[in-house]
Amino acid sequence: MKFCPICQKDFDDNKTDCITCGQALLNGSHLENEVIFNFSSEELILKLFNYLCENSFSSVQYYHDTKTDLYHITASSDESGKILQKILLSLNDEESSLSLTQSERETVAEYITEMAGDILPDEGAKTYVNAKDRYENMMSSASSLIIVGLIGFVFVTLVYLKLINLQMNIFFYILSLLMFSVFIGIGIFSLLKANGIKKTISTEENLSEEIKNYLLTEYKPEDSENSSFEYSEELTEEEKYFSRTEHMKKNILKHFEHADELLIDGMIEDVYNDLYPSDSEAEEI
Repeated sequence: MKFCPICQKDFDDNKTDCITCGQALLNGSHLENEVIFNFSSEELILKLFNYLCENSFSSVQYYHDTKTDLYHITASSDESGKILQKILLSLNDEESSLSLTQSERETVAEYITEMAGDILPDEGAKTYVNAKDRYENMMSSASSLIIVGLIGFVFVTLVYLKLINLQMNIFFYILSLLMFSVFIGIGIFSLLKANGIKKTISTEENLSEEIKNYLLTEYKPEDSENSSFEYSEELTEEEKYFSRTEHMKKNILKHFEHADELLIDGMIEDVYNDLYPSDSEAEEI
């Protein structure tokens, strides 16, 4: 199997280029591979790519996105974590075969540090995620960050005490301690936020159930057609959907005025086809 890293589509092995965008296909499936690095410098990407190949990371591949003019390295989900650890530990190992300039080392180190922040769930996302899932995601991210940070501190300590025979300069200790401190700091902050989210799970679940029961037992779907919202049978299915959901949201807010709008959107999505089955049946036909 092959996949297009731009369109995120899978193709048969006999294909060489994406039929949509013309991008050269990579080996594997897009669901099993993820971008590890992306830089504007092809030279830097090739140095990282060759180093990883030399260290037997068999899933690494690289490609050029002509739209953004960025070069990317991808790897399987199984190897991605090991790759980042390998690069991180090699950045300041003077005996490592990873031959980067000082500027390139700082660029890669900064990139990996920023990735730690990207692990956290995006609270600005406009998609409803229930409190239970947010809690589990936050706990998983926090645990991973703290574990990586602690392992990093242990490694640096062993190097400093000469229990691991590596020749490191002062930049290695400063950069490593700063980076692992960031990991642990973000991890602890995530744990605190996760505990706060945990307290809201029961309340949110009860509210979600109340809203769902209201929509299924008290809300009258026909009211949306007779409401002040512009509605007619000549509207497209998409226009009907937005008219109806806007009416549903307005009615929910009358009964549950403090409910989060994203939560309301999620509840509407859950029951929409139950309230308006004719539309879903038409789509299937």
